[in-house]
Amino acid sequence: MNYENKPKVSVIVPIYNKASFLKKSITSILRQTEKNIEIILVDDGSTDNSSEICREFAEKDSRILFKRKENQGSMATRNYGRKFANGDYIAFVDPDDFIESNTYEQMLKCSNNADIVLSGLIHEFGKKKRVQTMPQNLNNLYENSDIRKFILPLFLVYGKGIREDILLASLEIALFKRIFLDEQNIFSNEKITYSEDWLFFLEVLLKAKNVAIEHNAYYHYVHNAQGLTENYNPKLVLDYVEVLRGLDKIRIFEYVPQQYRKHPNLTYGFLLHSIMNLAGSKEPIFVLREKVRDILNMDYFNCLGKKINPSNIPLKRRILFYFVKFRLHLLLILLYKLKCKFYKIGN
Repeated sequence: MNYENKPKVSVIVPIYNKASFLKKSITSILRQTEKNIEIILVDDGSTDNSSEICREFAEKDSRILFKRKENQGSMATRNYGRKFANGDYIAFVDPDDFIESNTYEQMLKCSNNADIVLSGLIHEFGKKKRVQTMPQNLNNLYENSDIRKFILPLFLVYGKGIREDILLASLEIALFKRIFLDEQNIFSNEKITYSEDWLFFLEVLLKAKNVAIEHNAYYHYVHNAQGLTENYNPKLVLDYVEVLRGLDKIRIFEYVPQQYRKHPNLTYGFLLHSIMNLAGSKEPIFVLREKVRDILNMDYFNCLGKKINPSNIPLKRRILFYFVKFRLHLLLILLYKLKCKFYKIGN
């Protein structure tokens, strides 16, 4: 690549059978107002025409590097893409998502040469969207122990006195200083397929010396109905448990302030999403009821009804907690079946 200087941002796009979304995603990266970037497209053994689309883009723009490898999963693909990164910072974009044209310009402006730059997320639900910015009362820069005190808890707890939703630890909301990641030897865990982002992201926050905050949102995270209702995978809940074990090893929940220890938390969120995932299964409802029972008996999930104070849960979501607390398995799976059905209709 012909740069007078090395690129400011290396954008890694892990790809597997995303041909229908890919052009929009890559085009949004190419349209960045910050031109000094490199784009690393890594096809993880797609069986559709994703590779052809990538090659076409690479032939037209010298900032694009295209690599194809055998299928190993998105985490291995991200790690593989990092081998070719030369930028000061590394960014990730999923191939079914897209970004605003000024994303990296704005994030670099407020970076302060920090190990991590965080911004918000725009959730796309078909015709609807929900913007989740970084809290507006945050400072522009946090260092050392203040990161653990003020930033980590944002991704661990939510509810009364904090905010209605937990912040999503998506790698795509951040710029990561490449040298920092390499020195700390932090890579995605390739054995975990789902939600490994949480383990990677929170470990990075824990080890960072400084974190910069961009208060606006630029990344469009596309939720599609097919993913909720047709892509049920029994491995998801097992991966959640593995992520929680990994977070236990680095003692991440010790950074939850004492006054928020009885709030809904990341573990509770994993439980609810596991049941939502289960609702996508086409198995008979009474079979799914027993699987909900099994999930509620798993490590990390079996005591949540006792650990969380329902008064700390937003009122409109409190009845769902009581379903969990009193182990109303059938009602839980029926509720999420309805949720998936109406979500699909709304799209």
